[in-house]
Amino acid sequence: MLRNQTLKLFFILFAFLALPASAADPGDKWTLRLSGLWVDPSVEFEDDESPDLDSETDFGVSLTLERRISRRFGIELGALHADSTFGYEVDLLEDDTFLARYDTDFNLFTAGLNFHLTPDRSTDIYIGPVFAYTDFGDVTIQNVFRDSFILAELRGSDDFGLGAQIGADLPLGDGAWQLSLSARYIDSSLGLTLNNGSETKIDFAPLMLGAGIGFRF
Repeated sequence: MLRNQTLKLFFILFAFLALPASAADPGDKWTLRLSGLWVDPSVEFEDDESPDLDSETDFGVSLTLERRISRRFGIELGALHADSTFGYEVDLLEDDTFLARYDTDFNLFTAGLNFHLTPDRSTDIYIGPVFAYTDFGDVTIQNVFRDSFILAELRGSDDFGLGAQIGADLPLGDGAWQLSLSARYIDSSLGLTLNNGSETKIDFAPLMLGAGIGFRF
């Protein structure tokens, strides 16, 4: 049911992209942005009894296309790819340590409404909500205890989430090219079904800082 509603939402947003711009629109109605990303996954088990997770920052890439539907508002669709690594370490008796490490990549497909705070200035600052569909790839799990090393690969469940973003476009000269800066936060969940049939849920809320180039047309 949720998947059908999401498909309808994306269809509506694509329909907005096809509408003619209002008379109050600036001359450039489209903005294409390609950015590199610094990603902080910010993960934790949903079960309070599970150990705390430590995550490693990583990198990714994003591509977005915004259609200005008025002077202040724009509809943006985007795609993002990044990797993520996180895990935990537990100290046991007799100075033994158990290590667990999770590695996965993920794709984010986003739809958002941008509110432009400074539409009449050379530096265009915008902010707005984001709706996201997270497609998790295979999750590689490494467990290490004493001389034992266990490696497993599981499929992560996909999820829908909400978030927000803020960004700024700074002109590069007098042409259509610009420097694009952004910060996004998406709240989602990674589900894993272990080999013994049990399920694990991990809160996955990446903070993504981006810098790249944009082109207005």
